[in-house]
Amino acid sequence: MVKAVVFDFDGTLCDTGVGVKKSAKYALDAFGIKAPEWEELDFFIGPPLLVTFQERFNQSVT
Repeated sequence: MVKAVVFDFDGTLCDTGVGVKKSAKYALDAFGIKAPEWEELDFFIGPPLLVTFQERFNQSVT
């Protein structure tokens, strides 16, 4: 009997890159931070968003 199934949804079963980039651009715009060109937003795909915002835009959550 199978009790649990573990799989990698993001990037394996579904390409969520466009959604990640749109969300990141929306957040940057909302905080008045000039967003890079669309093609340059790929650095948001993969690492945790919090880390990317902190490292790339010197933003922190307080």
